[in-house]
Amino acid sequence: MMDYLKKNNIRVEQVQDFIPLPMTIAATMYYTERNFFTGEKIAVAKTYKERKQHRMMMQWWKKGR
Repeated sequence: MMDYLKKNNIRVEQVQDFIPLPMTIAATMYYTERNFFTGEKIAVAKTYKERKQHRMMMQWWKKGR
């Protein structure tokens, strides 16, 4: 994602953490870390460290974050 954003000079100003709503497909996928339809394992950023890394990749142009 970071490469795509840099290549296209896209600068993301705000990033919102995903918080799944109960009783939704998104919540099921978040907690099970599985694709609801295929059962495939998916990557889910749950820890503060993982979310911070994702934010840094999306806001690549901001130094010191």
